Amino acid sequence: MATVMAAGTKNKASQAVSDPCSEIHFDEQLANYFENELPRQRRSSTRIRTSNEAGSCLQYLQMDHQKSKGAAVLAITASTINIRAAANVKAASGELLTAASLLRQRAANVSAAFQLQGQGVIKLGSPDIDNGAKSITHADAGCNYAAISKTVPTQRCTPPQQQADTITAADMQPDKLDELELITEAYTTTITIPASAYSKGTPATGHTVYTYGNCQSTGGSASAQLGDTHALGIHVKTIGTKAVTEKTTLQPSSSNKCPDEGTTAELTPIKRLARAICLARKASLATKGPKQTAILRPPNRHRLQKDRSDISKVETESSWTQKKDSQEINELIKETYGPNEEHFHKSYVEALDNKKWEFKIKESKIEGTVNALANGVGRRPGNSVLRQQKTVNLRPSWRQTLRLFQATVEKCKGKTQDDCRTADECEMRDGECNAKVAKTAEPDSKTNTTGNNSFAIKTSTLLLAVLLF
Repeated sequence: MATVMAAGTKNKASQAVSDPCSEIHFDEQLANYFENELPRQRRSSTRIRTSNEAGSCLQYLQMDHQKSKGAAVLAITASTINIRAAANVKAASGELLTAASLLRQRAANVSAAFQLQGQGVIKLGSPDIDNGAKSITHADAGCNYAAISKTVPTQRCTPPQQQADTITAADMQPDKLDELELITEAYTTTITIPASAYSKGTPATGHTVYTYGNCQSTGGSASAQLGDTHALGIHVKTIGTKAVTEKTTLQPSSSNKCPDEGTTAELTPIKRLARAICLARKASLATKGPKQTAILRPPNRHRLQKDRSDISKVETESSWTQKKDSQEINELIKETYGPNEEHFHKSYVEALDNKKWEFKIKESKIEGTVNALANGVGRRPGNSVLRQQKTVNLRPSWRQTLRLFQATVEKCKGKTQDDCRTADECEMRDGECNAKVAKTAEPDSKTNTTGNNSFAIKTSTLLLAVLLF
């Protein structure tokens, strides 16, 4: 259920933008928000991919022939969905980077304008007389000021505490910000430079003879009374461009299109930013939707409990969500595996039986066809690795280890029904005596654990595997 924002709690950060310093702070906070989203997107994609690759190998080695086919199919399903998820993450990352980059550029532009718009000292420089004379005579002439300069001390932002408390990272969340308010474009593109020119009309008080002199060159303080030696003067000053704000929406339209999405027209800075922010949010939210990945991973009690909770939550979602998810999965299955079961078996199951797989877990190499690996034929790499008592780290950041499945399929093959039931390591399955699948246990230094087919998978995808095999 969506959270209803209390009146006055939305857009507080945007509404706090009233001057260059507050906007710079706002732009940087929002850029930080999008940049911080990038590692989350990439970690999610990497975790899914790594977990799928290692987990599918372990699951494959522990299962009998028929179930190994199911594991292989689920591995393909996981890979297919995860490739699509990775593509979505890559696209979302591009939108996030674009939004963050534009915000950083905007903050830099406002900062530069803030420096140039500051009050400073005007210097006219030494003017040139355009007739080449050393002084103005009765001939027509003018004063050329080619080196007028303005010196401004370094400007520093010290935003009020109220703005610092209002423009925070928490206020950049989509549910708290659906409107953008920034300083108008004129502030970053225009500097107002008033100038006044004066000419000497009559001698100054106390002078009876009018004498033409040179152009005024001292400061920017010319006036109607230029003194008795200046024929022409100029007065230049800067007052800067006043910072005025404007607003625009960040919300997509009813058709889920962002403001100005798809347009090729030149946009104002605020509209260009609004479009980038909206697209970044839309892409980011799309990758955070209901789980659509099939993850084969090692046993872990806390993770399994969370997975069960996630599945339970999915099962209690509204019917329209279930229908939508089911349609998406079915479309993906049809697109990937073909229109019917016959095509699927021919293209995947039969092909998998004869496909040679190669893995490397620590120092041990695992290779062979699907049939050979499923039935323990050949090098029996699973047992070889197990005898070495090696552990597999899926990701250093997880700090979790796996132990490979120790039971041997061959130990139980050929046993009678009575012998199978009395053997601790065996059990009857599908009318044959097979090695038991170890129950979930907390990993320690003495126990080899694998769990019960530890799949964190969308329920409709799991149902597919059950129906097919």
